[in-house]
Amino acid sequence: MRIRRRENKWFLRAAQTIPYGRDRELMVMESCSRVFVYGTLQQGEELSHLWPHAPLAVEAAVVTGRLHDLGPYPALVAGTDLVAGELWKLDPEHMAATLAVLDDVEDYGQEGEDDLYVRTIVECRVGDGRVERAFTYLFADPSALVSAPVIAPDSDGLCRWDAADRVRASRLHTGRLAALRPARWMPRSVVQ
Repeated sequence: MRIRRRENKWFLRAAQTIPYGRDRELMVMESCSRVFVYGTLQQGEELSHLWPHAPLAVEAAVVTGRLHDLGPYPALVAGTDLVAGELWKLDPEHMAATLAVLDDVEDYGQEGEDDLYVRTIVECRVGDGRVERAFTYLFADPSALVSAPVIAPDSDGLCRWDAADRVRASRLHTGRLAALRPARWMPRSVVQ
């Protein structure tokens, strides 16, 4: 596992007491069996069929951050807005396989490639007020999002990425997405 600089220490707060390297990754996977998703991996979205294992539960949840609309997919970075998504609870035995597939989908940790997203741990608030730790994927280069539209909070005070956002943003970003997303769209493990 590569050690990389992270701009927002809030997102790392839950994982700072765990050692680095392969031991850290194994310890974190054993202690965290949830994934927060906010875009194409949500139920009913374009890439939701790529989850390698069925969840034990899926709950609505929010995290703090800033959500950008890149057209076919969103980008989450550090911020103060409430970003809505789903918290997927998985069998701990399935975490390693699940994270391997999601890492591929999110272009994280792929040998010889720059990361599009980075996997980290966030604190999510679910509907009953509980706070749960979960893996999520943050956009790796927030400086590349300068011209990408920020998704503003809706009437509920939540930032959500949905079909209407995709249509609106696709008109704004025609031709600029190629610079942000590698040509490969599907994970290698699914394509092969």
